[in-house]
Amino acid sequence: MEIPSAKFGALEYTPALSNGAGMIKKLEDVREMALSAAGAIVVGSITLKDRPGNTGNTFWVGQTGSINSLGIPNPGKEYYRQNIHLMVGVAHAHGKKLIVNVAGFQPNEFGELALLAFDCGADAVELNFGCPNIWDDGTQKGIISFYPDVLGESLEAVRRAVGVGSNIIAKVSPFSNPIQLKEIGGVIVSSGIVSAITAINTFPNAYGEYENGRPVIDPGGGLGGFAGAGLKHIALGQVKQWRALLPPEIAIIGVGGISRGKDMAEYFRHGKVAAVQVVTALLRKGHMDPNALSTILMEYAELPDAA
Repeated sequence: MEIPSAKFGALEYTPALSNGAGMIKKLEDVREMALSAAGAIVVGSITLKDRPGNTGNTFWVGQTGSINSLGIPNPGKEYYRQNIHLMVGVAHAHGKKLIVNVAGFQPNEFGELALLAFDCGADAVELNFGCPNIWDDGTQKGIISFYPDVLGESLEAVRRAVGVGSNIIAKVSPFSNPIQLKEIGGVIVSSGIVSAITAINTFPNAYGEYENGRPVIDPGGGLGGFAGAGLKHIALGQVKQWRALLPPEIAIIGVGGISRGKDMAEYFRHGKVAAVQVVTALLRKGHMDPNALSTILMEYAELPDAA
């Protein structure tokens, strides 16, 4: 099959494949991913204040998928103010776009972070509305994707900060309730600033344990976001619903369970996506393995056109 290109808003990149948010946080990470087959590099999530992230074992991967509760570790806005332009330079020197994923804890923080990213030369900003792994004094915070008022206020804050016409991507959670998906979709469309959505973030509050009864991750009593192979069919169902709901000018980036060329093909065929992202397959060896993207692309290219 012919390797696809991504095009939405004013953003174009080839191939239509990138990492997903959560693994690239520093300049040295960008340098490593720049050597991969990705068409774009996603940095973040980034927050205004530096965050050490959750403690203990925060990531587990098995045959059926992965569970994580990283807690958005990142060095904060001052680091990114000094380094995003360098990250952009590295990405562009290798023929790739740089997308910055931002996470706010108040609506105005999304606007401030989006402005920072664009002022430093980012090609696009992805708004993280779906992280399920933020804990405060033992209490899990809500997920913005499920609060239409807060999501709308956040989009309005971004609109005030960067205006209309910027490459804004909204990353959303999986919705079990189709009525809620439509409600959130209405908020996204009415904002007038979103050129694409990324579907989906991890499924909240999954749990796994070892044979000795110990949870596979430590934060939240072992609860974390589920991703990887087991999420693919849920993610495909979500992107199909989003494609039927959204106007054609809002693209969809599919993410969830892509580890082979066949998985990538399913997203383009069934979900009519503009691009895909990969996370778990990049971390399956216990560390970031950019070569995983080359394998996926080679397998995709070898598929017959009707695959």
